Amino acid sequence: MFSRLRYTALFPQGRRRSNDSDTQALHDEYQTGTELQPYSGKGDTVEEDGASASTKSAPRRFFSGYEFSISCWTTLCGIALIINISLTIAVASTYGFFDGLGTLFRGDCERVERYNTAIHLLINVLSTSLLAGSNFCMQCLSAPTRMEVDSAHKRGIALDVGCPSLKNLFRMRKRKWIMWLLLGLSSLPLHFFYNSVVYASISYNEYTAISGNSTFMDAKTINTTQYLSYQYYDLDTSDDWLVALHTMARNGSLERLESAECIRSYANDYVSAYGNLILMPKNGQDVPFEYRSSVNSDLCGRGNAMDWICAQSSCDQPCRNYIAGLASNADTWSPMGFDVDHCLVQKIKEECQLLFSLPIAITVITFNISKAILMIFVAFYVDMAPLLTIGDALQSFLRRPDMHTRASCLWDAKDFTRKSFVWSAKPKPWLNSRRRFLSAPGPWRWLQAIVPWLVAVIAVCSLLGWGITATKATSSETSLDLLQLGLGSVHSETVFSTSLETTGPDAFLGNVLLANLPQVVLSLVYFSYNTLLTIMLAGLEWSQLPLKQKGLRVSKLPTGDQRSTYFLQLPYRYSLPLMVLSGLLHWLVSQAIFLVALEDRGLVGEGSSFSVLQYSCGWSPLAALLTVICGTVMMAAAVGTGLRRYPTGMPFGANNSVVLAAACHPDASQEKEGLEYRKLKWGVVEHSEGDGKVKHCSMSSKDPEFPELGELYA
Repeated sequence: MFSRLRYTALFPQGRRRSNDSDTQALHDEYQTGTELQPYSGKGDTVEEDGASASTKSAPRRFFSGYEFSISCWTTLCGIALIINISLTIAVASTYGFFDGLGTLFRGDCERVERYNTAIHLLINVLSTSLLAGSNFCMQCLSAPTRMEVDSAHKRGIALDVGCPSLKNLFRMRKRKWIMWLLLGLSSLPLHFFYNSVVYASISYNEYTAISGNSTFMDAKTINTTQYLSYQYYDLDTSDDWLVALHTMARNGSLERLESAECIRSYANDYVSAYGNLILMPKNGQDVPFEYRSSVNSDLCGRGNAMDWICAQSSCDQPCRNYIAGLASNADTWSPMGFDVDHCLVQKIKEECQLLFSLPIAITVITFNISKAILMIFVAFYVDMAPLLTIGDALQSFLRRPDMHTRASCLWDAKDFTRKSFVWSAKPKPWLNSRRRFLSAPGPWRWLQAIVPWLVAVIAVCSLLGWGITATKATSSETSLDLLQLGLGSVHSETVFSTSLETTGPDAFLGNVLLANLPQVVLSLVYFSYNTLLTIMLAGLEWSQLPLKQKGLRVSKLPTGDQRSTYFLQLPYRYSLPLMVLSGLLHWLVSQAIFLVALEDRGLVGEGSSFSVLQYSCGWSPLAALLTVICGTVMMAAAVGTGLRRYPTGMPFGANNSVVLAAACHPDASQEKEGLEYRKLKWGVVEHSEGDGKVKHCSMSSKDPEFPELGELYA
């Protein structure tokens, strides 16, 4: 009768009722003489440990504990939003937009490279803040409340405490897992598009190669119709380029390239540093005037614009397949029927642009706003009282012990299976088996971390190996030269062709998604790596409980000897370096593969302006190498941490709600009022509640003894 009255007092009509375990716990409180508290009226709610509190008279504290952290992350999200909007408005008012593009800078490629690197560093600082803040809020949403833990225990299910958990979501209220899902989905567009808000472009030239005919070279002036009358291909252009080339040849302003260097310099889909050229025959022999053009040699697609270099190329066997052999046997190179001694080439100053995409900026701002709204909702409108840390769970179980876990103080996570949830616990001997850190997360979580990491490393290594091999085959650059090209720098040698379209909106979107796909994989690595560290270090905190009396580390406002935490279960000395390393990796990946715009300047000498904009992806050998090194160091650090051993053989399962509950059954002589606020230690107390002849281990404020090896405890 009294337990029923107690239940009604706490849960008035219209409010959600607790489960049977709550009712049993309240009945036990009454049996031990706990005074019944009258219902205090409207505005009361029920805390997860069974105590009543007024949410209207006691507003939430946003300057302490996890609520303060959520407020900080929400503020950072707002700052990122203000920066994104401000930069977009500044670009629109200063530079304007044409077809959705704004030109931030146009000129020297080295300056474009510096600006591009600095802007992407800022972008990745902002994106890392959004990622970390979103991860924090998602972990808060996936943390169980005491009511959810009790409901799960009743069904023979253990929940995760103090770590990110997908398993918990299936036991949560609908509103929480929907918000968790929305927070996760709002991150995807940011990963796919953020780094492509700003990108660089490089100009490339159409050009013509002519033979070094002696009549042409010796003439003071030329009649272009005489030389262009026997064309191999029909050029839709004027003949000004030929006059300009003849003038430069006469005044000695053309640059000399030896045959092998000439082959490699022009064996590129996008030649930006050179223009028209003259192929000079060996031994001064007189050869007929001929020419080949990159414009009209493109009979099989953009990738065959270099076909003039090879006499034997075809659509099935493009010229790039023969470049390495031609360069190594340059003495016999004869693209026009005669052996070439050297080339006289036009040296062209490379010109680049730094572009700002308005559609991508609007997309980023839209999802930044949605993420900010979701984080505000988590901070202010979700009444959760979650068990975020081990200390939160121990505090709750000490305040109101779980009746299901009596007399099972040495049972670990493997003992508490669903089949064993008949609560017929048996004594176990204390073996003090000191497990390694890596055993705490388990094989499945290690697999979740290693697979995306391995995919990322293999992809970057493949890109690096393929890029170096392909570039060395068609360029004079050595491996060392390629590494000296810089981070995220746009060079014609490091622009690779894909099967995607090269012009139009579809080409733009396709290359943006391709360039940013590694960012999504890297985010999965961050989440899984964060989970690994969190679980391993939670196990360390759990394993130290028998060694020294300490206050519980709680996520809410600490009371008495309790300690506070702002980064949930992960200490600052781990969480901050992890954020920095994650941001560094995201930035390096953005510099390793990136969106590139290619601008066709037309035929050199025709005075063409930038007219055709094409899209592709570029890559940076140095950034790719640094990404592999940093990623390897990151995973090696996790494995190295995992090889350490815990200081004691505490029951395995620091993040298991049932294991934590089993450690919170103080003996009858322990003063239980306010126990959770004192300095505590786990160890041997008087006797088990189930069997007076078997000793019992529990959290206690009396400095309990360390268990004896081989002794039975329950």
